[in-house]
Amino acid sequence: MEAKFSNRVKEVISLSREEAIRLGHDYIGTEHLLLGMIREGEGTAIGLLKKLGVSVEELKYALEQATRNTATQGTSITGSIPLTKQTEKVLKITYLEAKIFKSEIIGTEHLLLSILRDEDNISSQILSKFNVNYEAVRDSLDYHGNTAPPTAPPTLTTTITTSSLVAAPAVVVPAAAPPRASRVRSRVRPFSTTLVVT
Repeated sequence: MEAKFSNRVKEVISLSREEAIRLGHDYIGTEHLLLGMIREGEGTAIGLLKKLGVSVEELKYALEQATRNTATQGTSITGSIPLTKQTEKVLKITYLEAKIFKSEIIGTEHLLLSILRDEDNISSQILSKFNVNYEAVRDSLDYHGNTAPPTAPPTLTTTITTSSLVAAPAVVVPAAAPPRASRVRSRVRPFSTTLVVT
């Protein structure tokens, strides 16, 4: 499955260029992507931020204040504006985020998750001041309308009936937890097996 950018994400990328020019920057950073999402105003990411109690106006102001002293002085910005290495990485990671959520289209929610994956970029640092991090957005997205809520792990019940065994109370034997992957979080939880002897 090869994911592709939604029209909304394409619009956010275009708006991020305009935000960089507006702020006098000769690069497109993650802060410009986030400002582009705010300016676009209707994506799933903005809905998630609002659901998490973030005022988009306050977030916009915080982003602008954090970058106000980084404007390029005395040069007019025309033509193409390069992406920072962090922004390139964020855009590449959106494919992984879409794949994790089994989405064929990369939406603004995947872009937001990609930004938050790297805690060192300015956007993540500012979002953390609003108590927004990767886990909070991911968990909110799990229950958001675009994704089916996670199902409870299956419980395996085995009943053994034999006339030669004496009746005993039910015994719950916990299964071993699966090994954790170092970079990918598993959504599978260990299940327990109930053995009933009658």
